[in-house]
Amino acid sequence: MFQVIFAVLSLVAASIHLALSPRSRGNTAALARTFLLYLLVIYVGCMGLLTAYAHVFRPVQTSASIGWSTSPYEYEVGMADLTVGMAARRRSRSHPRDGAPQQSCGK
Repeated sequence: MFQVIFAVLSLVAASIHLALSPRSRGNTAALARTFLLYLLVIYVGCMGLLTAYAHVFRPVQTSASIGWSTSPYEYEVGMADLTVGMAARRRSRSHPRDGAPQQSCGK
């Protein structure tokens, strides 16, 4: 259920962004970049953080809700989800805005 909510929320937020920013509607690449950025930040980032919380702090309830038995790997799954969520959220801060140059990995 949360997947649908976050997917719809990211599409609505991207649509509002495009409606308010004519520069983001310039071409197909700009449209795709806007939608992908919102999907990455809201859908992947928020879902990663939410599932990390569930697997790390509520492992018994989470395991029962998805049909798993509780195991020590629950914490590992939570940390992997946290890594993905934080990486997606971090990407939003390093996004080049207003023509700012994008840094390469080597610098």
